[in-house]
Formats: sequence, C-alpha cells, structure tokens
Amino acid sequence: MKMKFPNIIYGVVATAFLSPGIASAELNKDHSQILEPNTKEVYKALDSNYEVKKGLTFIKADDKKTLEQQIEMTEIPAPPYHEEKKAEYFKEKLQEYGLKNIHIDKTGNVIGTRPGTGSGPNLVLSA
Repeated sequence: MKMKFPNIIYGVVATAFLSPGIASAELNKDHSQILEPNTKEVYKALDSNYEVKKGLTFIKADDKKTLEQQIEMTEIPAPPYHEEKKAEYFKEKLQEYGLKNIHIDKTGNVIGTRPGTGSGPNLVLSA
C-alpha cells in the first residue's frame, strides 16, 4: 500500500525537527510529558512506518551536512530586526529543494510548501 503524505509547510530560518509530544501534551511534576492516548497512537504508527524510519535514518546519516549548513547560515550577519540576508539565503535553499509557494512574510519568516500526495491535513514544520 502506497502511503499518502500531507502537504508540508516549512517555515522560519532554522532546522525543524520532530519532537515527541508536539501534538497535545502536558507535563508531569518532574517535567516529563504526559501524552494524550490518541497522540501516543499517532507516534506508535509513525514509529512503525517504514517510510518514516527511512527518513529518520537519512536525517541521522546526513547530520554532518546539516551541521555544515547550519554553520553557513549562522555566519550570515543577521542582527535582530535585520535578518533579510539570512531570510533570502533560506528562501534560496527552499527553492533548491523544490518547495512551492515560497515567500517571506512581513515579519521576515520564510514559508514554503512541499506538496504532498494525500488529501489529509497539512503538517507544519517550524523552528
């Protein structure tokens, strides 16, 4: 069975990553997360999905390149409220990766979409 993927909307000038508990979580007294039952089921499904595992393996294997790109981006002068050069750099990267509808909003956030193949909800990655 071929998986259908949602549209993914990438945003802001940083590396986005998945973190358990993003969906709906609260914290215990020891600051560990309490996940809603449906959130736990979603993570179980993702954790057992071959394509997700393949993607996470790629991310881990590509760590050196990711670090190099992060260093390159941090070397772009971007004092607070003057981050235009960094935003343009990130916009160009999103274009290189084939994202669609790429734009910089009025506050300087870089936003683009990787069209999915499914008809489900959109997934937003932001950092």
